Amino acid sequence: MQITIDLPEALQQTLIHQATQNQTTPENLIIQVLNQYLQPAIATADTDQLLSLIGTLDLGTTDLAENHDEYIGEALYQELHNAE
Repeated sequence: MQITIDLPEALQQTLIHQATQNQTTPENLIIQVLNQYLQPAIATADTDQLLSLIGTLDLGTTDLAENHDEYIGEALYQELHNAE
């Protein structure tokens, strides 16, 4: 995606100066700054998407959190025996 932004002259000069100091382009500097600024929102959006799935799957198992080691062991056992 391409976005065009009209920057005030002073901000544009500061951006160019900082990009030069950081040995990068103004475009890359803008991307770095936006990533840092928006990272909490990105992380929250990712987490919210995963949280929205909780309770939507019917696995027929109600004790998965408590007995996950047993279920993993059972699955591995079945997988090994089916491979033989």
